[in-house]
Amino acid sequence: MNNGCVYIAFDATSRGGNNINIDRIRVRSLYPNDIAVSKIYGSCETPTQYAMRDVVSALVRNDGSQTQSNIQVYLNVVGAAEQWHDTITIASLAPNTETVVTFPDHLYNVAEVKDVEVRCANDQNNNNNSQHWRMVTTMESAVIADTTTDIQLLGDYNNIIRPCVRYKTNEDLAVRAVKYYYDQTYIADPENGFRAFVADANGTILATSQVIDFSTLQQHAWNEIPIYNFALTNTTGEFYVGLEMLSHGNYLCSQVETPLRDSTF
Repeated sequence: MNNGCVYIAFDATSRGGNNINIDRIRVRSLYPNDIAVSKIYGSCETPTQYAMRDVVSALVRNDGSQTQSNIQVYLNVVGAAEQWHDTITIASLAPNTETVVTFPDHLYNVAEVKDVEVRCANDQNNNNNSQHWRMVTTMESAVIADTTTDIQLLGDYNNIIRPCVRYKTNEDLAVRAVKYYYDQTYIADPENGFRAFVADANGTILATSQVIDFSTLQQHAWNEIPIYNFALTNTTGEFYVGLEMLSHGNYLCSQVETPLRDSTF
């Protein structure tokens, strides 16, 4: 917290009775030199096989009163058997502004838990200089879903709704099946069923499953939905995996409604 920071509170009243209670307004004097690392963005799991290399980003903010130049931001990924370190320079950052920095990707080879730290150099306020993230490197051959957006959609938003998640791979990969966590609470017309699908980076559907009857699924569990003619899904790079809704209700594969998946296909 910056030097000389105090909190004040007061009540605002009016004749009409529209009273407002104002509490914990922070008044502070700014340090001239105060760069903060506010957030870290990265995958919680990074597979060692077939996955695009892991990218770590961070939100860096100038909380000081003066424009800062040539700001050094450091990445330290430390595990018991494997480490990676990198540095990025921000050319300039004005007071009360922020920017996202993205470190070049890196492929991790050892399956273990790693501590990810992004930090800036010591300044007049070292309490906000760094953030940490727990990253698990696994031996899985499937990549982790891109959850920068909770729900992504392909197709007609009004008639054909296809909630999906985005994946990346750096080698040829065929999607044999899609896993779906079934909770009937969110399905208004389960008798209509659904289809799983795989689409390329442009949103063109490559292959689907047969129409799935909800009555054949186990509730509150991951169900594997085979992709019909999965050889058509061979792809390298970015692709989408999702569910085509034939039933009314909430999106079938909302990341918010399902538990963390260990793999989706």
